[in-house]
Amino acid sequence: MLITPSTNNKITLLLLLLLTSHHVIVGSISSYSRNDTYPIYTSLDPHTFLNTRERLRLQDYILDTDWNEWFGFSISPFAQNANRTTIPQTAFPGDVTPVTPFCQSDLVEETCLGNINGRWSMIGLLFGNTPGCCPLPSVLQTAKDCLFPDFIGKGPLTDPLFIDKMEKIGFFDVSMKYRKRGVRFDFKGQLSHDFGVSFNTGLADICQTISFENRGATTGAVSPQNINGCRTVDTCTLNETLMNNLKNVAAEICLDITKFHKFSIEDLRGGIYWRHPYAINLNRDSWESFLLIPFVHIEASIPLGKKRDFHQFAALSFGNNDHFALGGSTGLNILFFETIEIGAEFGYTHFFSRDVCRYPMPTSCFQSGIYPFCTSVNIQPGDNWHFGLKMNAYHFLGDLSFYFQYILVEHQEDHIRLKVCDPAFVPHKLELLSNWKSQLANIGFNYDISPNISLGFLWQTPLPSIRTYRTTTVMLSFNAVY
Repeated sequence: MLITPSTNNKITLLLLLLLTSHHVIVGSISSYSRNDTYPIYTSLDPHTFLNTRERLRLQDYILDTDWNEWFGFSISPFAQNANRTTIPQTAFPGDVTPVTPFCQSDLVEETCLGNINGRWSMIGLLFGNTPGCCPLPSVLQTAKDCLFPDFIGKGPLTDPLFIDKMEKIGFFDVSMKYRKRGVRFDFKGQLSHDFGVSFNTGLADICQTISFENRGATTGAVSPQNINGCRTVDTCTLNETLMNNLKNVAAEICLDITKFHKFSIEDLRGGIYWRHPYAINLNRDSWESFLLIPFVHIEASIPLGKKRDFHQFAALSFGNNDHFALGGSTGLNILFFETIEIGAEFGYTHFFSRDVCRYPMPTSCFQSGIYPFCTSVNIQPGDNWHFGLKMNAYHFLGDLSFYFQYILVEHQEDHIRLKVCDPAFVPHKLELLSNWKSQLANIGFNYDISPNISLGFLWQTPLPSIRTYRTTTVMLSFNAVY
């Protein structure tokens, strides 16, 4: 008896670009979204490729009918939650003014979700030059004059020792709660024996709430406070002009710090794939029979969702941050006839650049999390690389199937170019914060209630990651094949 996952799934790149949607396997390309780095669209084994019945024929199982799998679809309601993230710890550079305010260490810490790009440094808002002929916003100028009267008329603040290396005095912890609810659709069809197409999209409701905690409030009521053992700051003035005045500061720099809540279609993906099962050791009684199933999948993504507003801190996109994407994956599965299937894949995703008007931009390397000015930029996202391992057990218990998949996604640094050159801006600061790493585990169960229909459950859980949401996803699927 032989099983070979005859994987009839792979499209042509031209079809992909014309009909871009989502792909049928659990994401052959990864995402430029830190809250959903490797989106899933169905509970099915990610490498099913409409080939179950062909595998059964190769196993020499007796089937009730002789039809092939030409078309399949999944409808999958899902829910995602996240409250925390993990970021690299920082090392204070000491008395020497560095190119960047803090040097990244090899250690990591789990922290509030809103701290994903660093805790908010309110004193940092007073540092740096002002772009063009723009004055410092009046509320910040008043705070600067009150906190640092000795620097009035003497140019920008540059002394790093006024930034608390413990990130307490003058810093906010930014707590956020991320919730995403929706339904996703997965479509696939065979073009020929070895080629197929896949399309995916979804509808989603995203809600992200935000709150702030003054970290310096726990250091005591004594004023002035000592910073780094050699500088003092009047914390009463600090709280009055900045920490307790956050709403006015945000309003003057045009930053919306309210809750984000929107409903939209998600990005549309489409792809083509090729796969072919090769039977090994057939009719050799002294050797175990198995199938080698190489596959290649190419996919593109078109942004269709509501655009992200970068002036709303809690805002998120409904896909790849409004960037077009093109990528693919390739891998190999080994299906042992009497036991399990194992597999591995390697993938790459390229994101195309786009211009963004009025993008929040630091004017000092000592600013963190919140920035006083904005400018027009061109963003060229870094590429994504991903690696996956999979184990699948078809009908391991009656009509119940199970699979487990490990995924590692790494995003390279973005390149941010100013549309109008201004030496006051420091885009390199944002570029250093743009790379991230995500590790995930996908665990799926599917129960066949008929030869054509199955019901599924999938759980995606986060593993140790850097600068991404620790997102947990739960999905139910109705899957049909004809």
